[in-house]
Amino acid sequence: MHKTNHKAIWFLFITFVLLIILVCYQKSAKEDPIVTSTENPTHDLFYDYDLIYTYRDTPYNTEDFRKLAELLQSLDMLKVKGTNFMDGEGILQINYGLNLTEAEPDYKINFTKQMQDAIVLFAVFDYIQGIEFNYTQADYCFGGVPIMRAQAESLLGEQIAPFGNTQEDFAGDFPYKVQAVVWEPNVMDRVNYYHVMGLDE
Repeated sequence: MHKTNHKAIWFLFITFVLLIILVCYQKSAKEDPIVTSTENPTHDLFYDYDLIYTYRDTPYNTEDFRKLAELLQSLDMLKVKGTNFMDGEGILQINYGLNLTEAEPDYKINFTKQMQDAIVLFAVFDYIQGIEFNYTQADYCFGGVPIMRAQAESLLGEQIAPFGNTQEDFAGDFPYKVQAVVWEPNVMDRVNYYHVMGLDE
């Protein structure tokens, strides 16, 4: 009889301990729930899409488009010297000023950023058919070959204009599509001080 009572007491004790552990676990789970996020990990967007969209279909003028160019990635560490729109061809030129020196003689062009910039601008402005990025210092200019809308759409895999129809379209899935674009043409991607200044001849 004594042994039976001893086993019963141990059984009740173990049951009581297990109940306490279970209650504490459930309380902890409520206080510190496991969060599963489906948010795109590339949350750090390259552009202020809402601000850029305020320029939607603005007629070309040098001041507004200089400010707009300063919102793009290709600005990088360079300053916008100016813009120009060739109305007959639908080409927007964006000119950046290089500041190469003997101490810092090289600048590497990021073509992926150029293409992403172009795609964003094509979505905002229906009338722009090409974007030409130029890098200048003294009498030297690197660039002169525009990225055309058809070329950008081929790389994106779909038409760009619909993403500019509404601000919701522009700031919705479009940013992540832009970020996924990679463009690495097989052309020279460095500008050198000695070449720019004619000192390598």
